Amino acid sequence: MALAEIESTLCGTWMLQRSENLDEYLKAVGINFVMRKMANSASSTMTISVDKNTEKVRIIIKGPKKETNNEFSLNTEVEIMDPQDNPVKATLTWEDGKLVTNSEPATGSKAKVTKVTREIKDGELVMTINLGEVACKRRKIQSEFVQERNWNQYHTPRNLLLAMMGEVGELAEIFQWRGEVPVGVPDFSEAEKKHLGQEMGDVLLYLIRMAEQCGVDLPQVTMDKIGLNKQKYPVDKVYGKSDKYTAYSEK
Repeated sequence: MALAEIESTLCGTWMLQRSENLDEYLKAVGINFVMRKMANSASSTMTISVDKNTEKVRIIIKGPKKETNNEFSLNTEVEIMDPQDNPVKATLTWEDGKLVTNSEPATGSKAKVTKVTREIKDGELVMTINLGEVACKRRKIQSEFVQERNWNQYHTPRNLLLAMMGEVGELAEIFQWRGEVPVGVPDFSEAEKKHLGQEMGDVLLYLIRMAEQCGVDLPQVTMDKIGLNKQKYPVDKVYGKSDKYTAYSEK
């Protein structure tokens, strides 16, 4: 009965749409500032399936950097790895239409006691992660939106790049003929700010999707690029200057 309910309500592939209080959760886990900021822009998918032969539930989470693939028998403790690769003892249960994972550190592990609840609300899969007093919500939508429209065939790296450039053009159009715009865009109306956010969101979505299709770990390469820029632009040479690094790197 429980497996049939899980299959009819939660099974499928779900794409991350937005997160709430993610930074506080990552801070509680012990993730550094830069990695937390990168995580906020990282995309991921979660696939939930039920094997009727083995009577097990499989949860696969794919991100830009890693993939986890765990199989559970309901109400049975198993040892798996948490997102930080710490061993934990986890139990999966089905409670009042919610798929709940309770985990605690395995012997000698640095993991923390965590509860993850997955449920459907207004057509979204809402995943609530409780760690101590911190609660993080991650909202996902089914990726069948793209699949059922047969749009994957168009999501080649080149097409995604050109689509992103088109969105960059629409973003630039907002600032066209306005002269220099102060920080905080104080002269924008609420409608204009909303439009600005939507166009920025379109650019980001295409960039994230392009990274996925190219197999690029966007958070990691961003950190690598920050490190490279520190070398190319040492403080003692560039402080208060806007010159390109080539203007002084060969002197």
